[in-house]
Amino acid sequence: MKAAAPVCAHQAALLNRAPASRRSGQSDHQAPPHTSVVYLFRRMEAASSREATVLNRLSSEPLLKSVLTVLAALVILILATRVWDVWGQLDASARTLRVIDTSGQAFKVLVNIRTDCNSVLRLWNVPDPITPGMKTYLTQIEDAQMPALRATVEQVARLDFTGRDAEPAILRASLATLTALYAEFWDGVGKPKATRRTGLGEAYMAEGIAVQTTLETIALHLFADIKRVVAFVDVMVEVKQLAWMARNTAGDASLLISQGLAAGHVPADTRQKYASNAGAAAALWTAIEDALYGVDLPRGFTDRLTAAKQQFFAPDYLAKRERMLDALITGQKPEMAVDQWTPTPCLASAPCST
Repeated sequence: MKAAAPVCAHQAALLNRAPASRRSGQSDHQAPPHTSVVYLFRRMEAASSREATVLNRLSSEPLLKSVLTVLAALVILILATRVWDVWGQLDASARTLRVIDTSGQAFKVLVNIRTDCNSVLRLWNVPDPITPGMKTYLTQIEDAQMPALRATVEQVARLDFTGRDAEPAILRASLATLTALYAEFWDGVGKPKATRRTGLGEAYMAEGIAVQTTLETIALHLFADIKRVVAFVDVMVEVKQLAWMARNTAGDASLLISQGLAAGHVPADTRQKYASNAGAAAALWTAIEDALYGVDLPRGFTDRLTAAKQQFFAPDYLAKRERMLDALITGQKPEMAVDQWTPTPCLASAPCST
């Protein structure tokens, strides 16, 4: 038993030196296989844990921030687009209102200027001074026409439309010319014809026609710019144009009688011209009613439209116009003089005798 002790001591010494020799890399014996695998697995597990932590940080904080940033940018873009659309709609609506306001002033000029010009031409060339009744009648027309023309000139200058470089200047020049002729007319129409300047009536008529043409051209450009913005506005713009054409053709029919009364006779083709103009006025009114069919209109508008039709095609007015025309064609004495016929209204807002 005592002889075995040295062997055990030797083995113990070898075991004590083994870790040192393995740490210095001078071991004569390799580590058991299962010890290396466990060590490697633990190292891999630790590395995976660190990588998972890094990935978690990458996928939670920066990725979440990136997503929120993109979403915020998209929301802002959508809101900005919507605001831009609304702003565009507001701008278009504001422009439409400006155009409608301007066209309203222009329409007031149009429905009065042809009566004004024809009256000025006739009254300037007759031998007698103007009567008090005609003076009152013509003053009322011009008191509505001239302020409306000045307002139209001012408003047109602030609008952007095709032809704005030339047409507002033309209209402003016509206003200046009409204003000067207007003052000269009222200064001389109460005096004998011999003291009046020759050609003033013709000049006033020519300038009035120029104003009418310019306003019609401007109106076409303005309405073209606001088309298809609001369907209701498109319908009402069409109705306005038809109303002006109806008033114009009806005025042409009545003007034949005014001119015949002033001259004492009418040309041979007066009957045909009268029938053409009267028929066109009736057809245009039918077109107005067709355009408004099915449109939800304010009660006040429909009431005024009904009243306008009743005056526009009043049976007693049409019958009187026919009798006056027949008397002029057949050479008989008409039942009314020109000063009595001219103020005869077919519309509450616009005399159609000229």
